Amino acid sequence: MMLTQLQSRVLRELRSTVDKGRDGTTVSVTGDVPTTGYMVGGAVPELVTNDTRELSAWVAENSGHYFGSWRNGDVYHFDVSEHYDSEDSALLVARARGELAIWSLAESREIPV
Repeated sequence: MMLTQLQSRVLRELRSTVDKGRDGTTVSVTGDVPTTGYMVGGAVPELVTNDTRELSAWVAENSGHYFGSWRNGDVYHFDVSEHYDSEDSALLVARARGELAIWSLAESREIPV
């Protein structure tokens, strides 16, 4: 499987999050991660793992502008996320997808749906 240059960059950043034990990250394929607004996951089925070898195939199979990760105990969740300026819009989409929460970028906190 051959990854594009952008996919390779996303993969490196997601692996780095796990390797360094960070709580999570948002990665943009173009490098422009917003600092305000809200992120909503669930655009594709998420990958739940602590084995970064699974990430390569998952990144290759999924497309999106933003890739998100967060740690829950000893495993990481990887998801394709979408950015919304409005909390109301983000919550509406999250409810439709059956998501449990959205992420506030400005406040660096989870908002339950």
